[in-house]
Amino acid sequence: MIDVDDGSRGLMAWRLAILRSCLLLAFMALLIVIYFSSPQTVLTRCATVYRLIESNAWLIVALYIGRLAILLPAGVLALLTGMLYGTFWGEVIAVAGLTLTGTVEFIVMRAVIPARYRLGAAGEGAGFGRLMKKSPFQAVLMMRICFLPFDMVNAAAAWGKVPIRPFFAASVLGLIPGSLPLVMFGASITLDTWLSSGSVWPASSISWPQLLISVVLSAGLFLGARILRKRGESAS
Repeated sequence: MIDVDDGSRGLMAWRLAILRSCLLLAFMALLIVIYFSSPQTVLTRCATVYRLIESNAWLIVALYIGRLAILLPAGVLALLTGMLYGTFWGEVIAVAGLTLTGTVEFIVMRAVIPARYRLGAAGEGAGFGRLMKKSPFQAVLMMRICFLPFDMVNAAAAWGKVPIRPFFAASVLGLIPGSLPLVMFGASITLDTWLSSGSVWPASSISWPQLLISVVLSAGLFLGARILRKRGESAS
């Protein structure tokens, strides 16, 4: 582990404070836009975006690549992909898109973060620090499966000096179980029916059995992830 002096820690703290302030301001701006718009107006805007993405498939790829620039969480994007393309193709596109955006973020962070900030025990807080040094593929795979925040795994792998090949391969495999419940949840909502109904609440557009399956699957995977995480912590 590389020691970081007080000055470097102070600089990192300031950068984090600035980033959090920007995220808070962006969130407040989003709330203002939604608050001063009627539900029907918000739904109409969503329908416009949906039609645009539906007729221009390359936009979903652009959303995955540029999601950080527009503060779009990875989970929301996976859910949206399920709405647009259904369970099977939605899962394929979600895993491919998340792997792509995660790899881009990983490469950028590894390139721009000074070497002294790249702590060898970057994943130690999550119990995967030593495993990351010993087996980078297994560490990234475990972090993906254990439902750790998507961007945090990318950052931990960049700080932990994980090679790009095991990062990419582990991301492809590890994102499958994590994204599937979200994609199924999105696919349970028939977006065409919802948008054409004019109703804000999509009750009549939801496939409740599929929604229930996604919730049960998510709960099962979450419990399994907690068990794996505890084993990872004890192993490290």
